[in-house]
Amino acid sequence: MRLVAAEAGVSIGLVLFHYATMEGLRDALLDWLLAHVLRLDLKRARARPSTAHERLLALLAEELAAGDGLRPEIALLLEFWVQSGRQPAVRERLQHALAAYTAVFETLLSDALAPAAPPAGLAEAWCEACSGWAWSCSSPLNHET
Repeated sequence: MRLVAAEAGVSIGLVLFHYATMEGLRDALLDWLLAHVLRLDLKRARARPSTAHERLLALLAEELAAGDGLRPEIALLLEFWVQSGRQPAVRERLQHALAAYTAVFETLLSDALAPAAPPAGLAEAWCEACSGWAWSCSSPLNHET
């Protein structure tokens, strides 16, 4: 917590006042990270003046383009993902956020493919593809120096 306080330019007392414990600080960071990286809003996505197919494609393009600017955040998200294997509180937060993120894509896929139902697992496949892409973005081997 001392390092966080020093980096923020505040006293450790202020950090302790706001977060009380390392877990509180970790949870606040994870909540910020999830809101920043997994930020899909179904109402906003559906409000676009276009067809369902165009909305879906535009959202996919936005998500892929945004990823380049979120490399440090994605790397941190993957660090939390690793921690989730040992920390149930982290795992629960990640599962909830990823389920909400996936649900937006499932809904937009349903809209785009209506009246035909989307193939089972299509949204999950997209999220898996994004996860693989995120992993490759965070790998030190893929960064230019």
